Amino acid sequence: MRILVLGEGPNDLGRFDRNGLLTLPGVLPIFTGRLCLEVESSLSLEFKVLPWRSRRLQAHTGSGLHKKLELAAVLFGGSTNAIVGVVDRDGERNRDRAEQLRLGREAVLQHGLPCAAGLSVETLEATLLADEIALRAALGDPSIVCQPDPESLVSRDEKSDKNPKGRLQRLIAGSPAGRQEDFTSVYASIARHSRLAVLEERCPTGFGEFARQVREVARSLAP
Repeated sequence: MRILVLGEGPNDLGRFDRNGLLTLPGVLPIFTGRLCLEVESSLSLEFKVLPWRSRRLQAHTGSGLHKKLELAAVLFGGSTNAIVGVVDRDGERNRDRAEQLRLGREAVLQHGLPCAAGLSVETLEATLLADEIALRAALGDPSIVCQPDPESLVSRDEKSDKNPKGRLQRLIAGSPAGRQEDFTSVYASIARHSRLAVLEERCPTGFGEFARQVREVARSLAP
């Protein structure tokens, strides 16, 4: 089964070749695969990824997330079995993204493809902060404490401790893993170690809803 994953950049998607095939899975393919296999362990999954900003998703009728999801279904419906798209809410100014994702998911479903459309609150880094056990294991730092209420980190200033991206990247930089200077692989390691139930509990608005939709996708793909 091939799943097309739409995301914002290499930390979300991973590293991939010109055809969108992964050479290093990023956070979203890792989470999607783990959630699917949790539902149906017999699934054989392959991922193709595409950034939201790809020129291939610049529809003539508009460039909103709903239009991009629908265009992805039109362009790739014959070569993919499901579509998963995730975007950061990234502040109150983007409050319309939730509705765009809802409309886009409905459009993809109408094209006959299972679909999950997730909104990270406020960024994907908040989800990665949610499980201190995963952070300790991935970063090699047993001193990392629980990061409470990650979805409440709403500052847009990356120097602030209330900004999830800044907080996570400072934790990485101060850890043994920071010597790699490669956020994509470190983010991926955190995703592999993360306890999914903990992420759902501590990030109910973002990851919790995303997980619910991905499990629906898995049930649709099950033999």
